[in-house]
Amino acid sequence: MQRQKYFLEPGLTLDSLSRKVGTNRSYLSQVIYGVAGCNFCTYINRLRMEELMHCGDDAMESENALYDRALHCGFNSKRNFNRVFLREMGMLPCDFVAMYKNSINFVTDF
Repeated sequence: MQRQKYFLEPGLTLDSLSRKVGTNRSYLSQVIYGVAGCNFCTYINRLRMEELMHCGDDAMESENALYDRALHCGFNSKRNFNRVFLREMGMLPCDFVAMYKNSINFVTDF
């Protein structure tokens, strides 16, 4: 899953992924839960968030840049991205970008 990066596809579903990997949706769902301890949607969104966090500094320039990068990571709407970001990071993307900018300014001030 991580090697092929199927999670980057915005319309990815349990059915479409099970067809790609050659198994049935029930078995795939059980494997995901057994390995990751969460359901399919949560697992896919966590992989997308991990990909997003490895995008580099240019994705953190602004909330819009972060959102644009989120679309490339498979999120299909700003609303869904904001919801997942808040759940996984404990803050909204705008707050994260502001915190990131403040930390960069703090380091460069020295």
